[in-house]
Amino acid sequence: MTAGGVRSLVSALEPGAAITVHVGPRLDDPEFRAGVSRFVADATTASPVDGGPLALASLVGDEALPVQRTVVDGEARYSAAALTLEAGAGDLLGAATSLVIDEAAVDLAAWNALETLEVGSCEAPMRALAGGQERSLALLAPFLDHADALLAQVFRARLRAELPGMLGSLRGATDSCATARRAYLEAYEPCLRGEACRLAPRVLLSGGALIGMVEPSALPDACVRAPGRDVQAELRDMARSSAKLVGESLDPRWAELADRLGAVTEVHAALAELCVPRRRRFAKADVDEARARFSGILAALAGPPVDVETGAFEATWLVEDGRFLVPGIGEVVELARFDAGSGAVSRDVVARARGLRSFVFSRARCRTLTETRPLAALVVEGAAIKHFGYLYAEELRCEELGPRR
Repeated sequence: MTAGGVRSLVSALEPGAAITVHVGPRLDDPEFRAGVSRFVADATTASPVDGGPLALASLVGDEALPVQRTVVDGEARYSAAALTLEAGAGDLLGAATSLVIDEAAVDLAAWNALETLEVGSCEAPMRALAGGQERSLALLAPFLDHADALLAQVFRARLRAELPGMLGSLRGATDSCATARRAYLEAYEPCLRGEACRLAPRVLLSGGALIGMVEPSALPDACVRAPGRDVQAELRDMARSSAKLVGESLDPRWAELADRLGAVTEVHAALAELCVPRRRRFAKADVDEARARFSGILAALAGPPVDVETGAFEATWLVEDGRFLVPGIGEVVELARFDAGSGAVSRDVVARARGLRSFVFSRARCRTLTETRPLAALVVEGAAIKHFGYLYAEELRCEELGPRR
């Protein structure tokens, strides 16, 4: 996350032969002054001169600084039109070009209301993931459609055998829980009429390949615990037995490829969390390591198909009992999960994605977690304001990383 215009600041400092550097009194320590001077020396051809502490308010007054901005080529530009130099400012600065860095007297609520600006982008890795997902889904669509059709067929058969009797056992009962249970069961009746059975189990890709089902509106907790028939548990048992039967009939090689594609959701979630703009910086070596780890994830996903003929591929559908969220669907009851054994690519990919997340968060430097005001940067040449903008402290000095270029 960046506060603004490093490029425009550098442009304003050029082509001065010498630049006098001032920092605000509360920023006045040798290390910070050296960091600002190093920024000037690294980013320009000018020679920095230490001008000592100087408060920005002594030059432009102590009113709140403006935060209106425009964004040009991804960089913020802040207008200095509302700023005028105080009388006597020239005596404090002299005739040379001066750079003043001080804490910004901005309205924090107005500052936080501005759009977040970021340096860098995760567009390329996100695009790589999306492209792979699209091609893989096209390849796997016939298999997934086949699996879903089998699951619906087996589940319908179980419903035809069991559902009428379950409804009959509740006929005549008038208490509130019997009414709720009857309404719960009636939601499955379209499956008996040959209509679309949206409540049937289906294969879903979320952290791997799973079989899950959407349920009708939940029964009240009091009715789940109340004496009588537990219709919810009975229907889940029907769905689990259907999932187990169908899972055993599916080609494990195609199921393994679906399992890999499901693992991409874990990679995407890790990447999306890592790429939220935050106030932090990274060493180049850590960025290179993160990129290498991501490339390793892509290579694992794109590895050759599992050779089932070797006998080392011990694939099975494990009956599960849990819940998970699927974007666009909502909460789903987990019935079974595909397990390709200890060498499963999906298991490796999920572990790598979580490792990438942990690595990047652990290597972030100069993290600022609280809301703070930025630094103001003012460039004055003679008696005229040449540049005004904002920076975050870590953009000028961050451990051994030096100023952000």
